[in-house]
Amino acid sequence: MTFAPQHDYKAYNSAIMKRSQKQDEPNMEEKFRRYADYYNTLFQSRRKLASPIQQNRQELKKEKIETHANLVRIFRSLERIRDGK
Repeated sequence: MTFAPQHDYKAYNSAIMKRSQKQDEPNMEEKFRRYADYYNTLFQSRRKLASPIQQNRQELKKEKIETHANLVRIFRSLERIRDGK
């Protein structure tokens, strides 16, 4: 005795074939547009979900720029004092 259900795979296969025939492969412009959309989505999500290491790098870079600006300001003020201005 067999209790397993009997499936009509012919109807299933014909439905799949009809669906796959309707779908055409995208042309190159469509492929490039999709790639650009995927890239933009990934880039935006990466910017929104910056890791703590990347945030730390940004803070260190900001501190480095501020320190450099302070050193330039100090050096210029020392030059003015030296030149008597």
